[in-house]
Formats: sequence, structure tokens, C-alpha cells
Amino acid sequence: MIFVTTGTQLPFDRLIEAIDKLAEAFSDESFIVQISNYDTVQVKSQNIKLVGFLEPEEFNQYFDSADLIIGHAGMGTILKALEDGKALVVFPRKASLVEHRNDHQMATVGWLKRLKLVNVAESYEDLVKLLHAFKEGLEDQFISEKIESVASESLISELKSVLNESI
Repeated sequence: MIFVTTGTQLPFDRLIEAIDKLAEAFSDESFIVQISNYDTVQVKSQNIKLVGFLEPEEFNQYFDSADLIIGHAGMGTILKALEDGKALVVFPRKASLVEHRNDHQMATVGWLKRLKLVNVAESYEDLVKLLHAFKEGLEDQFISEKIESVASESLISELKSVLNESI
């Protein structure tokens, strides 16, 4: 199962349309798309299951049982996937398409991409390439990382040192 989360603010029809098309191309997969603004969705999906706002427990059940997460570039989704070691594709919202107020999601994915922590898709074609790489286990074309949920001892030690020097 592939779980898709679109965030809680503005509509994200571009992602929903791309996922619906992706589900048609990968008909052996099931796609669950969580949309918090479910009542205002304009997209006519034919190949995916759309669900509205999910309570945290239900959201986590979908998240935990998914083989792959596709999400907007929200830090909650990114950090949860990285901490859980879940395969993740990030599809950032763009201000120029009125998907967000500014391009902070583009900045976020640019930074995370340089650190080689996430897979980034900006189009349907990118999603197709990444899903093929994921399904075929192509480690050189699909990033799958896990991070710790707390800072490393060396980082904590360095921060303590800096703080002690400033006092």
C-alpha cells in the first residue's frame, strides 16, 4: 500500500491528479490519499481511495502499514518517515501554482536533497521513475534513510561546549 498525505492547508490537486494517474499505471498497488480539505477537492479521482482528516491513531496505522509514503514537504511527514525508516517521496508545493503562500517547501527539499535524505518528485514523470526504482530495489536511484529521533552525543556535547563558552 502506498500512503499519500497532502498536508492540512491549501488544496493540492496537482499531487492528487498525479497520484490518480500513477495508480492507473501501477494498478498492482493500492493508493490511500489523505486530504484534510476533503470537502473542497475538485479532482475526480478514479483509481485511488481518498480519505479526509484522520485522527492521529488512524493516520499512524496507515503510515505504519504503508510500503511507501508520498507526501508534501511538511516536516512532520518527513521526520516521521526518516525516524521510522520508511521509504519516502516528497512532492513539494509551489507558491507559483498557488499551492502555498511561499516556496519554503522547495527550500526544504533542496536542503534535504543535498543531504541525500529524501527522494524528491516535482512531476508525474518523476513519480513514475521513483516508483519504478523503489519497486525494483534500485538503491542507487532511490534513497531510503533512517535517522535517530534524538541528537547524537557528539552534537549535544558540542552544543554544551558552545553554551558554556558563551556564559
